[in-house]
Amino acid sequence: MGRALSYAEIEKFREEGWAGPIRVYTEDEMAELRGRLERFEREHPSEVGKLYQGPHLLFPWLYDVLHVPHLVEAWKDLFGPNLLTVTTGFRIKEPSTKTYVGWHQDAYYVRYEPSWSTCILAVTESTVENGCVQVVPGSHKLGLLAHQETNDADNILTRSQHITAPFDPSKAIHVPLRPGELIAMHDLLIHGSDQNHSRERRINFLIDVLPTHARREGKRESAVLIAGRDTYGYYDFEDRPQDDFGPLALARHRAVITRRNEKSYAGSSKVSPALK
Repeated sequence: MGRALSYAEIEKFREEGWAGPIRVYTEDEMAELRGRLERFEREHPSEVGKLYQGPHLLFPWLYDVLHVPHLVEAWKDLFGPNLLTVTTGFRIKEPSTKTYVGWHQDAYYVRYEPSWSTCILAVTESTVENGCVQVVPGSHKLGLLAHQETNDADNILTRSQHITAPFDPSKAIHVPLRPGELIAMHDLLIHGSDQNHSRERRINFLIDVLPTHARREGKRESAVLIAGRDTYGYYDFEDRPQDDFGPLALARHRAVITRRNEKSYAGSSKVSPALK
């Protein structure tokens, strides 16, 4: 038995490539976090692009999400005792819009070896109607498949990419989430999501989690240590920001995201919304 997850939940991740839902916050606590997010959007409408990538470097209350004790214990059950996160980001689908997420594997353009995980924390309710994530269980065992970058403005992925290799999308399942619930996905798991056909926003908070021994080619990156200790020294570790959207945090955020995206956007004409 794991400290936070059952053996069956851990085995599900190994066999199907995803685990959850894991309850992180109560729905009331999640509503408070959403309120802070939407207050920032109202007060700084020209800065909302920064929420797309690395907002934990801008707001102490988002940095703290990475250290919720029972969530950290669940991550340790899945990925081991020594863990870090390299980035976070909000993915927001406005009501009755065409935006969607194409079928993809996170490892295609972001390759930390030997593996890593994207975790999705539902800020709002995530339903079939509003475009909840869909996963293809067991697809992480297919290995890395060919992808293609596109100019599809409605596909909200980093490069508007999608898988071009054959796979069976009929095996996909929807994963509805209540506010405050999280799922963890293997970096090779095929997943995507449809448009938001509802009258409400769908807001997810993404967290990338990896063991401290995982690394990526290219320039040195920074990270947040979330569990255990680092004996490898591959990353510069980030401290908790001192205040919301302060000048020091803004400067640090830009430096970190610029360096990271030299790899994430290599060979692409696209630019992260966080740097616009």
